[in-house]
Amino acid sequence: MMSLYTPAKILLRNANVENDDHIRVLVDFKECLIKKFRDNAKAAADLRVAMKDDLMEELGKRYVNELPLSKEDRIGNFLIYDVAGYMVKTRENLFECEACRQTVITKEADLPSDFDADAYTRARTKGGLVFVTLSMYQTLCAIEKVV
Repeated sequence: MMSLYTPAKILLRNANVENDDHIRVLVDFKECLIKKFRDNAKAAADLRVAMKDDLMEELGKRYVNELPLSKEDRIGNFLIYDVAGYMVKTRENLFECEACRQTVITKEADLPSDFDADAYTRARTKGGLVFVTLSMYQTLCAIEKVV
C-alpha cells in the first residue's frame, strides 16, 4: 500500500485538484484497489476449488486395483515388440543352433488375432522384420517392468 501512496501523492500535488476533490480521488483509488482485491480473492478461491476437484479425481483413479491401459502403455508395448524382433534379427550369430532360433521366431499369421502389440511392426515390415513369439515378448515385458 505504501508503494502506491507516494505516486498518488505526487500525482495529486501536481494535478489541478482542489482540497475536497483531493480526498475524493484517494477514496476512489482505495475503492478500486479493494474491488480488485475482492475479485482476485474470488478468482483464487474458484481456482483452489477446481484444483482440489482435479486432485481428488486423480487420486481416486490412482488407488484402484487395476488401471486401464493408457495410450502410452500401448505405444510401449508396440516398441517392446519391435525391439524384441530387432534383437533376434541382429543377434542371429549368438544362437547355438537354428532350432533354438526358431523357438523365438514366429510368422505374422501365427500370432493370435486379439494380439495387437505387433501392429507397429506389421505396419513397418516389408518382409525383413522379424516377428517374435508371445513368450519372447512377455519375457521382455517382464524385464521392462523391473527396469
